[in-house]
Amino acid sequence: MPTFHVISRDRHGAKAWVRRQGFDFAAADSVQPLVGAELPKAVLHYPIALLPEGEAFGLYALTGLEPGRNLFLTRDGRWIVPYTPAAIRAYPFRLATLDDARQVLCFDEDSGQLVDADEYPAALPFFGEDNGPHPEVGRILEFLMETDRSQQRTRRALSALQEKGVIAPWEAVVETKEKGRQAVSGLYRIDEAALNALPAADFEELRQAGALVIAYTQMLSMQHLANLGQLADAHREADERLAATLPKIEMDTTESDSIDWSRFGI
Repeated sequence: MPTFHVISRDRHGAKAWVRRQGFDFAAADSVQPLVGAELPKAVLHYPIALLPEGEAFGLYALTGLEPGRNLFLTRDGRWIVPYTPAAIRAYPFRLATLDDARQVLCFDEDSGQLVDADEYPAALPFFGEDNGPHPEVGRILEFLMETDRSQQRTRRALSALQEKGVIAPWEAVVETKEKGRQAVSGLYRIDEAALNALPAADFEELRQAGALVIAYTQMLSMQHLANLGQLADAHREADERLAATLPKIEMDTTESDSIDWSRFGI
Protein backbone atom coordinates (compact mmCIF):
# COMPACT_ATOMS: atom_id res chain seq x y z
CA MET A 1 0.00 0.00 0.00
CA PRO A 2 1.29 3.49 -0.82
CA THR A 3 2.47 5.57 2.14
CA PHE A 4 2.66 9.20 1.10
CA HIS A 5 4.41 11.74 3.31
CA VAL A 6 4.87 15.47 2.85
CA ILE A 7 8.41 16.16 1.66
CA SER A 8 10.28 18.14 4.30
CA ARG A 9 13.89 18.84 5.12
CA ASP A 10 13.50 17.22 8.54
CA ARG A 11 12.16 13.99 7.09
CA HIS A 12 13.92 13.85 3.72
CA GLY A 13 17.03 16.02 4.09
CA ALA A 14 19.29 12.99 4.40
CA LYS A 15 17.30 10.96 1.90
CA ALA A 16 17.37 10.72 -1.88
CA TRP A 17 15.30 9.03 -4.56
CA VAL A 18 16.04 6.85 -7.55
CA ARG A 19 14.18 6.91 -10.82
CA ARG A 20 11.70 4.11 -11.34
CA GLN A 21 12.30 1.19 -13.64
CA GLY A 22 9.02 0.38 -15.36
CA PHE A 23 5.44 0.76 -14.19
CA ASP A 24 4.93 -2.37 -12.09
CA PHE A 25 3.33 -0.27 -9.35
CA ALA A 26 0.30 0.22 -11.62
CA ALA A 27 -0.18 -3.48 -12.44
CA ALA A 28 -3.43 -3.71 -10.47
CA ASP A 29 -4.99 -0.47 -11.75
CA SER A 30 -7.88 -1.04 -14.13
CA VAL A 31 -8.64 2.69 -14.42
CA GLN A 32 -6.43 5.77 -14.49
CA PRO A 33 -7.58 9.32 -13.71
CA LEU A 34 -7.29 11.87 -16.50
CA VAL A 35 -7.47 15.64 -16.74
CA GLY A 36 -8.72 17.63 -19.69
CA ALA A 37 -5.26 18.62 -20.87
CA GLU A 38 -4.46 14.95 -21.51
CA LEU A 39 -7.42 14.24 -23.76
CA PRO A 40 -5.86 15.04 -27.17
CA LYS A 41 -3.32 12.23 -26.61
CA ALA A 42 -5.33 9.90 -24.38
CA VAL A 43 -8.19 9.68 -26.87
CA LEU A 44 -5.86 8.03 -29.36
CA HIS A 45 -5.38 4.96 -27.18
CA TYR A 46 -7.92 4.55 -24.36
CA PRO A 47 -11.65 4.17 -23.93
CA ILE A 48 -12.53 7.08 -21.64
CA ALA A 49 -15.38 6.90 -19.16
CA LEU A 50 -16.95 9.00 -16.43
CA LEU A 51 -16.98 7.43 -12.98
CA PRO A 52 -18.95 8.62 -9.93
CA GLU A 53 -16.99 10.51 -7.28
CA GLY A 54 -19.49 11.14 -4.54
CA GLU A 55 -22.17 13.33 -6.10
CA ALA A 56 -19.89 14.38 -8.96
CA PHE A 57 -18.03 12.59 -11.77
CA GLY A 58 -14.38 12.05 -12.63
CA LEU A 59 -12.71 11.44 -15.98
CA TYR A 60 -10.89 8.12 -16.36
CA ALA A 61 -9.02 6.03 -18.90
CA LEU A 62 -10.12 2.40 -18.80
CA THR A 63 -7.05 0.17 -18.59
CA GLY A 64 -8.64 -3.12 -17.59
CA LEU A 65 -11.83 -5.16 -17.61
CA GLU A 66 -11.81 -6.10 -13.94
CA PRO A 67 -10.16 -4.85 -10.76
CA GLY A 68 -6.62 -6.03 -10.22
CA ARG A 69 -5.40 -6.25 -13.82
CA ASN A 70 -3.92 -3.48 -15.95
CA LEU A 71 -4.06 -4.61 -19.56
CA PHE A 72 -1.82 -1.78 -20.76
CA LEU A 73 1.16 -3.14 -18.85
CA THR A 74 3.48 -5.91 -20.01
CA ARG A 75 4.82 -8.61 -17.74
CA ASP A 76 8.15 -6.76 -17.46
CA GLY A 77 6.52 -3.45 -16.50
CA ARG A 78 6.43 -1.63 -19.84
CA TRP A 79 3.49 0.55 -20.89
CA ILE A 80 2.28 -0.70 -24.25
CA VAL A 81 0.97 2.52 -25.85
CA PRO A 82 2.90 5.77 -26.46
CA TYR A 83 0.88 7.92 -24.07
CA THR A 84 1.08 7.23 -20.32
CA PRO A 85 -1.40 9.09 -18.07
CA ALA A 86 0.02 11.97 -16.03
CA ALA A 87 -0.77 10.35 -12.67
CA ILE A 88 1.40 7.39 -13.64
CA ARG A 89 4.28 9.51 -14.90
CA ALA A 90 4.39 11.57 -11.70
CA TYR A 91 4.62 8.61 -9.32
CA PRO A 92 6.03 8.31 -6.64
CA PHE A 93 5.31 12.02 -6.22
CA ARG A 94 1.84 13.38 -5.57
CA LEU A 95 0.34 16.77 -4.80
CA ALA A 96 -1.87 17.06 -1.71
CA THR A 97 -4.01 19.89 -0.37
CA LEU A 98 -3.93 20.64 3.35
CA ASP A 99 -6.88 21.78 5.44
CA ASP A 100 -5.76 25.39 5.06
CA ALA A 101 -5.83 25.00 1.23
CA ARG A 102 -2.03 24.98 0.93
CA GLN A 103 -0.66 22.51 -1.60
CA VAL A 104 2.28 20.31 -0.65
CA LEU A 105 4.41 17.80 -2.51
CA CYS A 106 4.35 14.24 -1.17
CA PHE A 107 6.41 11.12 -1.80
CA ASP A 108 5.41 7.47 -1.49
CA GLU A 109 7.93 6.07 0.96
CA ASP A 110 6.84 2.51 0.18
CA SER A 111 7.60 2.91 -3.52
CA GLY A 112 11.03 1.30 -3.20
CA GLN A 113 12.58 4.48 -4.62
CA LEU A 114 13.51 6.17 -1.33
CA VAL A 115 17.13 5.66 -0.29
CA ASP A 116 19.73 7.04 2.08
CA ALA A 117 21.64 9.78 0.27
CA ASP A 118 25.05 8.78 1.65
CA GLU A 119 24.63 5.17 0.54
CA TYR A 120 23.45 5.99 -2.99
CA PRO A 121 25.55 8.91 -4.29
CA ALA A 122 24.00 8.56 -7.77
CA ALA A 123 20.48 9.06 -6.40
CA LEU A 124 18.71 12.42 -6.69
CA PRO A 125 18.38 14.58 -3.57
CA PHE A 126 15.11 16.22 -2.61
CA PHE A 127 16.74 19.56 -1.84
CA GLY A 128 19.33 21.73 -3.58
CA GLU A 129 22.23 23.69 -2.16
CA ASP A 130 20.01 26.74 -1.65
CA ASN A 131 17.70 24.69 0.63
CA GLY A 132 15.00 24.89 -2.02
CA PRO A 133 13.72 21.92 -4.02
CA HIS A 134 16.26 20.16 -6.18
CA PRO A 135 15.75 21.25 -9.84
CA GLU A 136 14.37 17.82 -10.79
CA VAL A 137 11.95 17.89 -7.86
CA GLY A 138 11.00 21.43 -8.86
CA ARG A 139 10.13 20.26 -12.38
CA ILE A 140 7.97 17.48 -10.98
CA LEU A 141 6.23 19.95 -8.67
CA GLU A 142 5.46 22.30 -11.57
CA PHE A 143 4.17 19.37 -13.64
CA LEU A 144 1.85 18.31 -10.82
CA MET A 145 0.65 21.86 -10.22
CA GLU A 146 -0.17 22.30 -13.90
CA THR A 147 -1.97 18.95 -13.86
CA ASP A 148 -3.92 20.07 -10.80
CA ARG A 149 -4.93 23.32 -12.51
CA SER A 150 -6.23 21.29 -15.44
CA GLN A 151 -8.03 19.01 -12.97
CA GLN A 152 -9.88 21.99 -11.50
CA ARG A 153 -11.00 23.08 -14.98
CA THR A 154 -12.02 19.51 -15.76
CA ARG A 155 -14.16 19.24 -12.64
CA ARG A 156 -15.97 22.47 -13.50
CA ALA A 157 -16.62 21.22 -17.02
CA LEU A 158 -17.91 17.86 -15.78
CA SER A 159 -20.15 19.66 -13.31
CA ALA A 160 -21.61 21.69 -16.17
CA LEU A 161 -22.30 18.51 -18.18
CA GLN A 162 -23.96 16.95 -15.15
CA GLU A 163 -26.15 20.01 -14.58
CA LYS A 164 -27.33 19.89 -18.19
CA GLY A 165 -28.36 16.24 -17.79
CA VAL A 166 -26.20 14.82 -20.57
CA ILE A 167 -24.34 12.19 -18.49
CA ALA A 168 -25.90 8.73 -18.68
CA PRO A 169 -25.02 5.13 -17.71
CA TRP A 170 -22.82 3.38 -20.24
CA GLU A 171 -24.05 -0.15 -20.84
CA ALA A 172 -20.65 -1.28 -22.05
CA VAL A 173 -20.08 -4.79 -23.40
CA VAL A 174 -16.70 -6.30 -24.23
CA GLU A 175 -16.05 -9.61 -25.95
CA THR A 176 -13.14 -11.93 -25.16
CA LYS A 177 -12.33 -15.40 -26.43
CA GLU A 178 -12.35 -16.84 -22.92
CA LYS A 179 -15.58 -15.34 -21.56
CA GLY A 180 -17.45 -14.22 -24.67
CA ARG A 181 -19.56 -11.10 -24.29
CA GLN A 182 -19.32 -9.59 -20.82
CA ALA A 183 -20.83 -6.45 -19.35
CA VAL A 184 -18.61 -3.79 -17.79
CA SER A 185 -20.71 -2.11 -15.12
CA GLY A 186 -20.48 1.18 -13.28
CA LEU A 187 -19.45 3.32 -16.22
CA TYR A 188 -21.00 6.55 -17.44
CA ARG A 189 -20.80 8.34 -20.78
CA ILE A 190 -22.04 11.42 -22.59
CA ASP A 191 -25.56 10.98 -23.97
CA GLU A 192 -25.16 12.25 -27.51
CA ALA A 193 -28.89 12.51 -28.13
CA ALA A 194 -29.39 14.56 -24.97
CA LEU A 195 -26.45 16.78 -25.87
CA ASN A 196 -27.80 17.44 -29.36
CA ALA A 197 -31.24 18.23 -27.96
CA LEU A 198 -30.01 21.02 -25.68
CA PRO A 199 -31.25 24.54 -26.32
CA ALA A 200 -28.72 26.84 -27.94
CA ALA A 201 -28.21 28.78 -24.70
CA ASP A 202 -27.34 25.64 -22.75
CA PHE A 203 -25.01 24.49 -25.51
CA GLU A 204 -23.23 27.83 -25.40
CA GLU A 205 -22.81 27.54 -21.63
CA LEU A 206 -21.12 24.17 -22.10
CA ARG A 207 -18.85 25.64 -24.72
CA GLN A 208 -17.79 28.46 -22.44
CA ALA A 209 -17.15 25.97 -19.62
CA GLY A 210 -14.81 23.96 -21.83
CA ALA A 211 -17.16 21.00 -21.52
CA LEU A 212 -17.77 20.31 -25.20
CA VAL A 213 -14.21 19.13 -25.79
CA ILE A 214 -14.60 16.62 -22.98
CA ALA A 215 -18.01 15.53 -24.27
CA TYR A 216 -16.95 14.89 -27.84
CA THR A 217 -13.63 13.33 -26.83
CA GLN A 218 -15.35 10.89 -24.50
CA MET A 219 -17.80 9.85 -27.21
CA LEU A 220 -14.99 9.44 -29.74
CA SER A 221 -12.96 7.30 -27.34
CA MET A 222 -15.72 4.73 -26.96
CA GLN A 223 -14.54 3.06 -30.16
CA HIS A 224 -11.50 1.80 -28.23
CA LEU A 225 -13.60 -0.30 -25.85
CA ALA A 226 -13.23 -3.37 -28.07
CA ASN A 227 -9.45 -3.05 -27.71
CA LEU A 228 -9.74 -4.06 -24.06
CA GLY A 229 -11.11 -7.43 -25.12
CA GLN A 230 -8.28 -7.89 -27.60
CA LEU A 231 -5.72 -6.96 -24.94
CA ALA A 232 -7.27 -9.41 -22.50
CA ASP A 233 -7.00 -12.15 -25.12
CA ALA A 234 -3.37 -11.25 -25.85
CA HIS A 235 -2.45 -11.36 -22.14
CA ARG A 236 -4.18 -14.71 -21.64
CA GLU A 237 -2.44 -16.23 -24.65
CA ALA A 238 0.92 -14.91 -23.46
CA ASP A 239 0.31 -16.40 -20.01
CA GLU A 240 -0.56 -19.75 -21.59
CA ARG A 241 2.60 -19.72 -23.72
CA LEU A 242 4.70 -18.97 -20.66
CA ALA A 243 3.04 -21.73 -18.65
CA ALA A 244 3.73 -24.18 -21.46
CA THR A 245 7.46 -23.46 -21.30
CA LEU A 246 7.77 -24.10 -17.57
CA PRO A 247 9.16 -27.54 -16.67
CA LYS A 248 6.82 -29.96 -14.97
CA ILE A 249 8.18 -31.29 -11.71
CA GLU A 250 6.80 -34.62 -10.61
CA MET A 251 7.73 -36.26 -7.30
CA ASP A 252 6.83 -39.83 -6.48
CA THR A 253 6.25 -40.35 -2.79
CA THR A 254 6.17 -43.63 -0.94
CA GLU A 255 5.87 -44.54 2.70
CA SER A 256 9.64 -44.43 3.02
CA ASP A 257 9.62 -40.84 1.78
CA SER A 258 7.53 -39.56 4.68
CA ILE A 259 9.11 -36.92 6.89
CA ASP A 260 9.29 -37.21 10.65
CA TRP A 261 8.38 -33.62 11.53
CA SER A 262 9.00 -34.34 15.24
CA ARG A 263 12.71 -34.30 14.50
CA PHE A 264 12.40 -30.62 13.65
CA GLY A 265 10.51 -29.72 16.80
CA ILE A 266 7.27 -29.05 14.90
